[in-house]
Amino acid sequence: MRERIFNPNITHSLPYYKSVLTELIAGHTENQSHKQMADRFNGLKIKTSTGLEWTSENVKGVLKRLRNHHKYPCKLYRAMLELVYTDELKKEQTLPLFDFPIQDRM
Repeated sequence: MRERIFNPNITHSLPYYKSVLTELIAGHTENQSHKQMADRFNGLKIKTSTGLEWTSENVKGVLKRLRNHHKYPCKLYRAMLELVYTDELKKEQTLPLFDFPIQDRM
């Protein structure tokens, strides 16, 4: 098992969550695969919430938790709500994340 840099129970800052959401939305807009999105995060030096490099499975899991936020509590989803509420993100920008066909992006 890889060593974690951050405790997974830590809540990160809104700018961190905004950067993750922005890149997920950009990846979807550019029709990227999970692997391409992971490479995008790693290229921008954005780590996972636990401080690790992104993998296609990480991206897939984040998208799954966002889409199924009722079943899987997700800090990223709560941060997204706050960013929409404070008008830092527009609701329309986030909608593609919920229509994302996960199984088609491997």
